[in-house]
Amino acid sequence: MRRHAGLGLCSACWQSHPDRSFVRAESLIVELGEHPDWLRDFAADLAAKYCVSRACTMITSLGRLLLDEQPNHPQALLERSRRSGRSMGSLARALETFFTGHGMAMATDQAERLAAGRRQRRIDAVPETLRSTVDAFADFMMRSRERARRAGTRPRSDGTIEAALAIMRDLARFLAGERGKQDWALTDVHDVEAFLAGSPKARKRRLVVLGQFFRFARSRKIVLVDPSQGLTSRGVSGFTGATLTLDQQRVLFRRWTIGPAVHPHEALLGMLALLHGASSREVKMLQTADLDLHARTTRLGDRPHPVPLDPASWAVLERCLAHREAQRTDNPHVMVTRQTKSGRGPASTAYVSHVLDACGFPPRMIRCTRLLDLVNTMDPKLVAAAFGMDPEATMIYLSDRVDETRLSGGRRPRTDLWSEFVGVESDLLALDEELDPGVGNTFGQLLGKVQQNSGAVQIQQGGTVFCEAQPAPQHNAVPASPELRTGTGSWLGVPPPDDVFVDGPLDVVLARLCGPVPAPPDCRVTERGSDICQPGGSEEPRDLHQFDQHGSIMQYPRRHRNP
Repeated sequence: MRRHAGLGLCSACWQSHPDRSFVRAESLIVELGEHPDWLRDFAADLAAKYCVSRACTMITSLGRLLLDEQPNHPQALLERSRRSGRSMGSLARALETFFTGHGMAMATDQAERLAAGRRQRRIDAVPETLRSTVDAFADFMMRSRERARRAGTRPRSDGTIEAALAIMRDLARFLAGERGKQDWALTDVHDVEAFLAGSPKARKRRLVVLGQFFRFARSRKIVLVDPSQGLTSRGVSGFTGATLTLDQQRVLFRRWTIGPAVHPHEALLGMLALLHGASSREVKMLQTADLDLHARTTRLGDRPHPVPLDPASWAVLERCLAHREAQRTDNPHVMVTRQTKSGRGPASTAYVSHVLDACGFPPRMIRCTRLLDLVNTMDPKLVAAAFGMDPEATMIYLSDRVDETRLSGGRRPRTDLWSEFVGVESDLLALDEELDPGVGNTFGQLLGKVQQNSGAVQIQQGGTVFCEAQPAPQHNAVPASPELRTGTGSWLGVPPPDDVFVDGPLDVVLARLCGPVPAPPDCRVTERGSDICQPGGSEEPRDLHQFDQHGSIMQYPRRHRNP
């Protein structure tokens, strides 16, 4: 009698029975006689990660490997289970995860094999007459990487080498197809200029790779001169990418906080990029061990300090953790996909790069919007320290920036940001485009209140009133009420918080409340900004601001205020 018939189950019920994989493992143990000690644990691991049919199929495939005459040591078994081609197979991945997790075998070189295949495909796409030099250049870059690893410096990554080979492939095709040249020695500066003109945005990166290649070719006596030696990138050094408008940020914020059909991975990547400037790599490498559930903080990438999460970001993170819990995985990463739930690796770069396709904006554009806003409202060195970046990396976002506080005589121009600050429609971005607890409470707690008697709002810190302003007569302004309320109104659709951490200087918030102060008549504008002198006098220009220890505006000199 068949086993499933003996249990009183039909064939369909037995195929989906949860004990079926364990029964198959016991049958394999009986068939082997002397079985490995880890076989039962491996079967339990498969049953917890895969469906019943897939787990039984993998146990059957493992049995064929254990019954052959080859050694059954974990490392040898792992190598024999690998398939040829770009994928090593689900059984090999499961064995690798299990053996490496229990310290029984070393990880495979599957990543190196895939990288070697990508390099070879780029080399094979080069015209045959020019291919040998590109192949030698690839070997040169690989040897240089090995030397850098031994020396402890910064070696080239696989992506860097593959990008360089792709540029050389495109140049070789250009020379052979459009310029009619079949030898690298015939390449001149006009050929290089014509190739660079085909993609102006990639000129700087292409020129760097061409310089490396032709210096290598000249050292091997393949070319006599370097045709790229006298060329320059001639590109702007500042940031020139696209960014989001404030209205677009509001739409995305509402989509990721109250959108019912948004995938948790999209909401997590979008919110962390929009509010905390997180990169795709920081999000995909985020693990559950990096989370502090009590303090509601997380570690992002190489940032030196934990990043406190606001209520909206924390709610999105909890949704993503619930999605991960539903997959019953041991993968330590927060973002787990169907391909990675059976292992311990992060989500693939291709998956993360397409997570935000539904919203219509790439992750880099959203992150650059955040960085551009932070750098232009805060000290760039402060932003670099908070994000774990080099100070020079944040300076590119200051390109073409005009300091409006100097051009307008010490105050920002009049805007309607006050109505946004007290507006019900404001969401998180209403209070401040810089409202992000990601840097902590370096600048203290700012609390806005609506008083009953005058309808004015005061910005306080430590009991000291820094500013008071009247609400603009907007339809969405918060009216005066007998009880004190925070100026954000219905912040995020929940009761307003008692305090709000602001990671920008106080003058960013004060400028939104105080309104404009026209420049005094004795203010002259120079290339350095607004210089204040007494009428008809020769007094040296003075700054309009007085700063506290954090660089925030405390008060304006009384003699420069308008009556």
